[in-house]
This record gives sequence, structure tokens and C-alpha cells, in this order.
Amino acid sequence: PLNEMPASTDEVRKEVQHDLDKFGLTYLYNELTKLDPVIVKKIGPTDTQRILRAIEVYRISGKPLSYYHQAKIHPEDNYELLKIALLPKDKNNLHKRIEARTNEMIKNGLIDEVRLLLKNNPSLDLSFPSLRSVGYKQVYEFIQGKISLADLNEKITIATRQLAKRQMTWIRSMKNLVLIDPFEEELDQLIKNCVKNFLN
Repeated sequence: PLNEMPASTDEVRKEVQHDLDKFGLTYLYNELTKLDPVIVKKIGPTDTQRILRAIEVYRISGKPLSYYHQAKIHPEDNYELLKIALLPKDKNNLHKRIEARTNEMIKNGLIDEVRLLLKNNPSLDLSFPSLRSVGYKQVYEFIQGKISLADLNEKITIATRQLAKRQMTWIRSMKNLVLIDPFEEELDQLIKNCVKNFLN
């Protein structure tokens, strides 16, 4: 649980998106460094979504995001936990699976899904975090004519690889994790054994 953070507004969201489009991400990251030097230690200079959210919080409330993190409760302080993380050892295998999943999503109607989403929500644009998510963002750019259909698959695949890399870096920074390769043949049994040993 956190201190109650202010909800974003369309006005502030679009204001921050305008600054991103006009000045670039580095400009906003430098601004955040001045506004909240504590939180920038946890946010990388290329983490667009978290940078924008931190700036939105400050512009809405006048308080840095780190202020709202002060009351964060860590379950580890009160409970003994088993934390299992699925971390691939073989990056080539991971990349092949990402590429296959991208092909499958496009084949199964991802483009039509985004078109319908935009039709039902005309105000949606890249100022909304949901539309900046991997896959949706690239399809939105395709629909807007910014990228070709031939490039769509590759751009989603590359963005997904980058996301996976950030996630794995985040996982490795965590303490007291049991790391298991999700591509292991006996994955279910490995997890069951971890749980059994923990409970014993």
C-alpha cells in the first residue's frame, strides 16, 4: 500500500505528452531529476512511462512521487515469503518465442482490435499509458500511417525484447529470489519442489 496518489487528468496527461513530443524524453528526465532526485535513482532515463507518470504526479499535486512512496509497506518485514522468478537463461530461445508470439498476435487480429478500440474511444492517443503499451503503440503508429505494415512486426518484436530485458534487469535487482528457467522441461515439478521445500 502507498499513500494515496492523485489520479491523472486528461489535461495534465496531454500537457506532459506535448512536452515529450516537443522537447524529448531527455528533457523531461532532466526536469524530473530536479523535481524528484530520489525517484530518479529508481527510474532509468529511457523508462518513458514511469518518467511521464512521475512528472504528472508532481504537476497535479505539487509533491514528488517519492513522497507517496514513503509509506510503502514491505510484506517481507512481517512475513517469510517464497519468491519465485521465471528468468530465461537462453536469450535466443526467448527471442524466438517473442517473435512467434508477435506473429500470432497480428495473425489473430491485433490490428482490428486496436482499430475497434480507437473507434469506441475517439479521444485515445499516445498521451494515455494504455495506448503506449508494447504492441498497441506500434499498431497505433501503423494505423496513423507512421510505419508500414512490413515494419510493424519487427517494431513490435524489438519493443518486446527491450521490455523483456528491462524486466529481467528488474528481477535480478530483487533479493531472496529463487530463479527458475521457464523453458525447463519439468517446470511445473521444479516449482512444486520449491514450494514443498519452503513449506517444510
